[in-house]
Amino acid sequence: MRKKVWIMAIITVSMFSFCNFALAGDWYDFGRGKINLGNISFIVPKVSLSYHPALKESVKAKLVEGGYANSAQFKKEGGVIGMFRSAAGNQEVLKSLTNESCVAVGFGSWTNSLSDNDIEIVVNSFKPKNLQCYEGVKVSAYIMFDDFKLELYSFSKEKITKGDIKEIEKGLEKALKAYKNID
Repeated sequence: MRKKVWIMAIITVSMFSFCNFALAGDWYDFGRGKINLGNISFIVPKVSLSYHPALKESVKAKLVEGGYANSAQFKKEGGVIGMFRSAAGNQEVLKSLTNESCVAVGFGSWTNSLSDNDIEIVVNSFKPKNLQCYEGVKVSAYIMFDDFKLELYSFSKEKITKGDIKEIEKGLEKALKAYKNID
């Protein structure tokens, strides 16, 4: 009988110690779950932006008509961004792909640390008088917890408006605030 009591006592103490260890530490509650910050080595906030200049309707039609826009080859080559990368040094090719007034927009694909300064860079990337020149706009903000990517904000739209720029700015500011709230 004494042996059973001791065994039960050891099991109870062991379970309490295990549960206490598992529940200890700082936790980041991101709404859909929690991350044990005690198990994380690196926490890196990121912001990512990509866009390309507006294509001429004739170029869009050819891409779709030929099935190229949905092909594996098109995606392998980087989609529309890949087309511009391959033509970047050749202004004549770039003009043939885009509306002439949008050639100066070029294309962009950029990832950096998420900070107040980087939010300003993203927002100022879009010139209000040339909004018709930007297509395929994608903006995201996320935190890397070692190898785990927690997406805080995501925006994707083929054409953007002034209202979208405000939405992007608010979304990125909210993401930065979430990052700053990590203890």
